[in-house]
Amino acid sequence: MNKLQKNITNGSFTNNVISVLSSKIVCYVIGLISSVYLAKILGPAGKGKLTVITSISGIILQFGNLGLHSAHTYYIAKDKNQISKCEGNIILLVLFSFILIPIGIFYFTRHEKLLNLEPFFVLIAFLFVPFNMLLMLQENMFIAINKVRYFNILQILENSLFFGIIILLSRSLRLNIRIIVICMLSATILISIYSFSIYYWTVEKKIIVSIKYFFSILPYGMKSYSACLAAYLVLRVDMFMLNYFSNDYEVGIYSLAVNLLDMSYMLSSSVSIILFPKLGTMKNILEKKKLVKKVFFQFTPILVAIYLLMGGMAPYIIPVLYGVQYNDTIYVLEILIPGALCWASSSYLFQFFASENKFSPTIVVPALALIADVLLNCYFIPIAGNIGAAIASTCSYVICLAGMCFCYFYHIRIKQRTIGTEDIL
Repeated sequence: MNKLQKNITNGSFTNNVISVLSSKIVCYVIGLISSVYLAKILGPAGKGKLTVITSISGIILQFGNLGLHSAHTYYIAKDKNQISKCEGNIILLVLFSFILIPIGIFYFTRHEKLLNLEPFFVLIAFLFVPFNMLLMLQENMFIAINKVRYFNILQILENSLFFGIIILLSRSLRLNIRIIVICMLSATILISIYSFSIYYWTVEKKIIVSIKYFFSILPYGMKSYSACLAAYLVLRVDMFMLNYFSNDYEVGIYSLAVNLLDMSYMLSSSVSIILFPKLGTMKNILEKKKLVKKVFFQFTPILVAIYLLMGGMAPYIIPVLYGVQYNDTIYVLEILIPGALCWASSSYLFQFFASENKFSPTIVVPALALIADVLLNCYFIPIAGNIGAAIASTCSYVICLAGMCFCYFYHIRIKQRTIGTEDIL
């Protein structure tokens, strides 16, 4: 076994979780500081516009990644010698995105009302895509090969570099939404290029672009892609519907609550990031079941404590950090917290089914939750604005957890009958 293969197979699950969690805590602190700073500079309306821009690039990224991040992790766990071909896939997909992006820019600048953004911001939103794609796929590659340290470095840079640039510019320029999005784009370009250089100089200097290998892993990638897209839409459709039915102020208030919750997902996401490749190396369903059970019972009480603390402190912290103009965020956040807990808990089951190469639950359940979310948003947003969006989202997250739990226990029961194991549950 060569040095790289040893690096991939070694490493404690708990140590890796702690390492990722530590970096996410750093990212949380940086993100909180930058969130407060930008919220005060932009105000609710400007923050709402910034959220729409980043959400557009995010959803395009979800549509365009073809599930390669999951496919690479899954197949590297099975065959460590395909790393250079996986890197070739990354380069291939990023180059392809550069070809398609001008089409999207042209279409949406000709139809401004679809996104409710002026052409400059449409251009920025689309330019984020190839560089975010390169960065995302490189980060997942480092997790797959157990180079967690590089993943952590890139995560911290993602959250700090653009903010550092903004702070430096604030000394000589009056910041506005245009300058801020340009700074964010510039930082993303620099970090994505750096992520590729890390791979080339520290992992493997060989890059193989293999169309045959690309299409051989694509079926798994497309199933994962569908699951990730459904989950992403459940998380973000409320923002787009609120932007359509309401105004920038409502979106800005709602987006702050969502941003705070996104940062609170650091524990569950840290566990999920390490859980998937770990499950991928396990052949026995009993081993997987024990690990999922252990993770759930160890980390769920911590999640509950985090959300109780967040809900209790929000009325005191938000007015101090963001100003009284964001006070309405408190009510939105309190409604979203129960749903966020359900969503965080369901993330472990998403990783379990991905490791089993069984994606129907991870597609069907979020799809049903998405339908419920859209219908509830259509009803509640015209009545209650961002409060209505929060109610709809929480209901959809509860539906998602209930559905995933049902599918998990059903899958385990089927496996029990197949292998004749009585004590599988």
